[in-house]
Amino acid sequence: MMALMEKKVVAAHVLAFGTMLIWGMSFIISKIALDYLTPFQILFWREIVSILSLFVIYPKILRWQGWRIELQLFLASVSAMTVYQLLENYAVAFTEASNVSVIVSTAPFFTMLVARMLNKSERFKRTFFLGFVCAMAGICLFSFNGAELRLGLLGDLLALIAAFSWGFYQSIVKNLSDKDIPQFSMTRRIFEYAALTLLPIELFQISSQELHNLFVPQSLYCIIFLGAICSALCYLTWNFAIKMLGAIKSSVYIYLNPVTTLIGSAIVFSERLGWVSLVGVVLTMAGLVISNDDALELLHSLRRKQG
Repeated sequence: MMALMEKKVVAAHVLAFGTMLIWGMSFIISKIALDYLTPFQILFWREIVSILSLFVIYPKILRWQGWRIELQLFLASVSAMTVYQLLENYAVAFTEASNVSVIVSTAPFFTMLVARMLNKSERFKRTFFLGFVCAMAGICLFSFNGAELRLGLLGDLLALIAAFSWGFYQSIVKNLSDKDIPQFSMTRRIFEYAALTLLPIELFQISSQELHNLFVPQSLYCIIFLGAICSALCYLTWNFAIKMLGAIKSSVYIYLNPVTTLIGSAIVFSERLGWVSLVGVVLTMAGLVISNDDALELLHSLRRKQG
């Protein structure tokens, strides 16, 4: 039983790592989609595609879970989809993209605060703070590399609220994962609530031009990728990681998000990586490892057993 649990924890670390690699690329895909749709439209149709994708894979309807559980599912939806994703998208319009990258990456710190407030069983080590400082130093290096620091009060505030709301999502999902709810059904219900909260605005502003732009092949491919892969698949794997690792330990993988975006942009848009950016990437990875030292200990113990 213990060996099986250890393997699940290792799998959770691998899935969290892989999820962040894909989520980092989602910024690049979204940038392409912005040539055809607004940030709100991208988010709405992304949720629709994610719901349909999960329904195809797991068509069983989740019965009513009671007001207490449904409220938590609704709050998880609002915090992760309506607030986090929407504010993150709009924050870029009011401040520098580098500012948003850095501020959103503070989400693990807010996750720690919210987790300790809502769930006393969550534990963290001092290495969490050391890893946080190291990772943030690295993220600042490659985010502000060669650029002048410019503050955009509204945009920076939106990004800060987005990071804080992600902490709530992490803690709520951790609490829900202890319930007897299938992961597919739970994830789909979260997306359903997100679509419902966005639907009134979408109905008010929908136009024939939006529908035309949606079905332009390049736009449609982006929405399908964002909805089916970045939302449906990745939220499934991320929720599993939260269940196995806890809200705090899983959240530190968010440090990978700007790293993946940086490397992906260099590949897709032929952006050159300077030595300062590379040092920043190394520091960020080091911060991730320091914050997740228990994962390394677990891997060493498994290796010793196999030996």
